[in-house]
Amino acid sequence: MGLFIRIVIMVAALSGIIYVIRELNTKGIQKEAFYLQEETAAFSTSSVRKFEWRTQNKISSLEKNPAGQWIPFDRQKKIQEVLFMLSAFNLSDMEQKGATQISVVLDVAGEEWAGSWDGMTFLWVKGPLKGKGAILTDSSNRVFFRGRFLFDADPDIHLCSTRVNKIRLTLESQEYVIDQDLRGWSIHRLKKPMDAIFIEKWLIQACKLKVTTTIDPAYTLGVSERVNRMTLFYIDNKTQYDFFNLEQDLVMANDRALVLPGYRKLFDELKNEVLKK
Repeated sequence: MGLFIRIVIMVAALSGIIYVIRELNTKGIQKEAFYLQEETAAFSTSSVRKFEWRTQNKISSLEKNPAGQWIPFDRQKKIQEVLFMLSAFNLSDMEQKGATQISVVLDVAGEEWAGSWDGMTFLWVKGPLKGKGAILTDSSNRVFFRGRFLFDADPDIHLCSTRVNKIRLTLESQEYVIDQDLRGWSIHRLKKPMDAIFIEKWLIQACKLKVTTTIDPAYTLGVSERVNRMTLFYIDNKTQYDFFNLEQDLVMANDRALVLPGYRKLFDELKNEVLKK
């Protein structure tokens, strides 16, 4: 199963775990739901004093202050969500065959717990539940795929913040520059005009692209040597969006990978128009 499918297949639906996480972070949470979590969880999230999230290229080390609040304060909710997820896995005896991609280390009431994620499974390798693990759901895997960006918000993509006046399309490392001029749009390299109505309709659809998931590039396919890329330029000469194709709607943008539903369809439509004879 492809990386993209494993990550985003559950985007359209909320799992029961995520539902409970959100409920736990609202003032209207029912006491019954809280006690159910406490009774079935591997550990009590309130008893965790320290939390380390070790990725391939970054270690986030967090701990509580004397008042029992997580530092930094702006990560309180996200930390609670992740701890709840870790505590709620349906565990069984298992051996992890894949190499460790992300390690989790917890101080639970003074006792060290350590776990390993290999891309599809999570296994406790130290602590009372050593040797217990679970095959993860897509929603849980999606949390791990964020890697070093676990605590970062998804970036906002505003493709229509101002007017696009140039598009650079790279197809198998061959560049095609689509410029806007007084006569409409034209492909600079091929010296041929573009259908202005097509471009305007295409831009309207591009405006709708929104990020649904951020992924650490350490856990994705790399950009191919035969680059496929789309860069948008704007009339303010400041704004620019640069996307490298990875897989389906998964693209590289700056230092992270992003899921942009509908991107591949837009890219292919523009590609077909550019190459049309």
